[in-house]
Amino acid sequence: MDEEKIIIGGWLLGYHLDDMARLEPSDFTSCRDIVGAMKDVGTDTFRISRKLNIPITDLAEMTAMYQPYLYGSAVRQMIETKAKTYLASVPGDTPVSQIAERLAEFAEATNMGSLPKPAENLAGGYLEEIDRRMKEKPVRWMLPSLDYYMGGIRTKELTTVGARPSVGKSAFLLQAAQAIARQDKKVLYLPLEMSTMQTVERMVQSKGGISQERLRRGRLTDEEWGKLSIRLDDVREVEKGKNFLLFEGCNSLAAIRQLVRVHKPFAVVIDQLTQLTDDRRFRDKRDQFSFMTNQLKRLAMSEDVAVLLAAQVNRSAQQSEPTMANLKESGSIEEDSDNIILLHEIPLDQLEDTTGWDGTNRPVLVKVEKQRDGRTGSIKTCFRADRFTFYDLERSSDE
Repeated sequence: MDEEKIIIGGWLLGYHLDDMARLEPSDFTSCRDIVGAMKDVGTDTFRISRKLNIPITDLAEMTAMYQPYLYGSAVRQMIETKAKTYLASVPGDTPVSQIAERLAEFAEATNMGSLPKPAENLAGGYLEEIDRRMKEKPVRWMLPSLDYYMGGIRTKELTTVGARPSVGKSAFLLQAAQAIARQDKKVLYLPLEMSTMQTVERMVQSKGGISQERLRRGRLTDEEWGKLSIRLDDVREVEKGKNFLLFEGCNSLAAIRQLVRVHKPFAVVIDQLTQLTDDRRFRDKRDQFSFMTNQLKRLAMSEDVAVLLAAQVNRSAQQSEPTMANLKESGSIEEDSDNIILLHEIPLDQLEDTTGWDGTNRPVLVKVEKQRDGRTGSIKTCFRADRFTFYDLERSSDE
């Protein structure tokens, strides 16, 4: 049984040994002899192999099957099977209180290996963290003023970027993902509403100088072909060292979780929340979004990764500055996010001076609406719609 091999594989690697003391060989079916040998000679694979006269490669295969996230479910499945066997064999005259007590023991046993340990050396650990911050450069956003407010992009945090349609949240997150990769940090970029070629085309257009219309038709001038070659060199630079990993259409939460565990990135950028899926059924959209944001926050914490997530702002907030209350099904987003950034395109009729602003050069307010460990505020930017790029208009210096 695979569950038994996963459990034993963990023990052979030195994990969850408290559980080994509480489970008996009789609890196992196909691997009963191996568990008995482990209780006699310990977890040394050579000694177990010699005692049972089995190939050491059989034990090595079990260690290869072990995964931390599978271990808990394997233990629970084994205990549940044991509980069902007990209920099927219990005599009819057994007191109900005795049965209830025994079932409570089974229920407690299903938590083996999953109980957290208390944090230790709090003061010393914090000093180490301060020392790390002094030595390491912060991973910066693409806007200096945003770094001034937020101090860079941090792991273990869920940052939600919200805007109504066509304001630029996808462009904002793609620009952030490229900035992370250029700082020699690995980022997983998951565009759930665009193809790979659409994404690359936006990267190519970010420096300007090439007609969007001619790119789409594949009819470039000689000068534009030369510029395209230079732009593609920029794309290759972002890809260098496999720091920018793009996964088209990967909207399964389980698959994203596995990608993070395999590639161990600094950040994962997801565009966007409404496209995420999971195998379970949800009562409504609010229930679905609550589950997704909760799981993404857990992913950020457990895998020490920064999660950047795009979310939709209700269309009712089209003219006024959006707030957290305008995020679609906002309750869970507001609760689970460490940081919330809202993008607001300022209507031209609200500007005192409209010189230089048009459909291509758009005034966009970048609002740090929530920051769990910092201040909030707004940043004035120019969004070049033809380049899918934000430009800082304030350039506040770090203090």
